[in-house]
Amino acid sequence: MLGGAVDGRSLHTTAADTLRLRCRRLRFRCRLTKLLVDGGVRGDRAGPVRVAGRRAGNVLHTGALDSEEFRNGLARADAERRAGHLEDAARIARSALDLWRGEALGGLTGPIFEAARTRLHEERASAWELWAEIELSRGGFAGLVSELSRLVEEFPLREGLRAQLMIALYRSGRQAEALAAFRDAREFFLDELGAEPGERLQETHRQILHNEPFTAPPVPRVYDDGGLIDVNHAPEHVIATLSGINRVEAHQIVLDRHHNGPFINPDDLVRRGLVTPRTVRRLASRLICVPPESQAQAGAQTRELR
Repeated sequence: MLGGAVDGRSLHTTAADTLRLRCRRLRFRCRLTKLLVDGGVRGDRAGPVRVAGRRAGNVLHTGALDSEEFRNGLARADAERRAGHLEDAARIARSALDLWRGEALGGLTGPIFEAARTRLHEERASAWELWAEIELSRGGFAGLVSELSRLVEEFPLREGLRAQLMIALYRSGRQAEALAAFRDAREFFLDELGAEPGERLQETHRQILHNEPFTAPPVPRVYDDGGLIDVNHAPEHVIATLSGINRVEAHQIVLDRHHNGPFINPDDLVRRGLVTPRTVRRLASRLICVPPESQAQAGAQTRELR
């Protein structure tokens, strides 16, 4: 069990010496990373990590994780943004991002580390989108172009970052380059996924093409609904975290709801040929379809209360 979690291989039940050896290796890896599963940021301020032997097994003791500091910083930045304190929000978000040094859990292999690395990679990309949206709200358009260009190269599948790059170019008076950025994005998605860009990029392109008064889209919501995923509103990268749905299928789901309207229930995913019946059955307890009208009504009620 332990061996399979660390390196993906099964462990002989009688190989007590091998188990002890792997426990020693696990201790060494923990000391190197200062994080096991939930880490992968910098780790140099984390507390000591110990794997203590017990009669019933081994117990992992960790100090404070930089990943916790990272997430707490983003929560504070978002709170400051919502309160209208954009300068403080930008500073706090950037400080949280500065905790990162290199690849998450670099050098560690095995299913448990790969899953954690993927999750942390997505969290980092979402954090950059939050920071960029705050900076766009502050009006720092021209200064964002080079940073967003770098981020698009690092996270090429994140449509949010590509849309933010287009916005920064457009609002810097560089409309032609903003349209060229969309053409590059479209070519990339067609080559990599065999599909057109999703609804956010399409709408951003339309607004820029027609010189419409531009309002930057809202900061991507953190989807934490007790494990439920609303396939009518969740962004592509959130849908792709579901077991059995890959990035290509997630992109097709987002594209389909944009062109053919919202889903009435999860079975619509099967009827529209987007996923298999088995996938929907397996994810039945996690998938929901909130009608767009429900969100609009909720927003209207919130405004009335204010």
